[in-house]
Amino acid sequence: MVSMTFTSYQQLILWRRSMDLVAGIYRVSRRFPSDERSGLTATLRRTATVVPGKIADGHGRSDFNEAMSAFAAAQGALRELLTHLIVARRLHFISWLTYRLLRLRCKKLYSMLDLAIEEIEDLNREPESDPSLKIAA
Repeated sequence: MVSMTFTSYQQLILWRRSMDLVAGIYRVSRRFPSDERSGLTATLRRTATVVPGKIADGHGRSDFNEAMSAFAAAQGALRELLTHLIVARRLHFISWLTYRLLRLRCKKLYSMLDLAIEEIEDLNREPESDPSLKIAA
């Protein structure tokens, strides 16, 4: 497991916030036109659920590269989700305020993932050698 400070991914604030985003997407997309059920509604929902899934996957990986890949995939899903939200806004399925609020949530999650990735990189980085510890030959 990459992060030893948590016993479960469900305890991660990052995962919880991503689940809040999923719930928000489901609430908002309920109001989309019925002919969009298998179109934009399904796409938004599917993309949103990828984010907490990838966070959970990354948290459970013991391999550095696999964890990084899962978190990067979560970031990719957030970029994709933002694109779908722009489409929903352009089609007037959501208000400007709703779009801005969901966009802000996505950006905050993206930043939180950046921090998580940096932390994993720091854990994996070789400690810098201390010149005072060198043994004279």
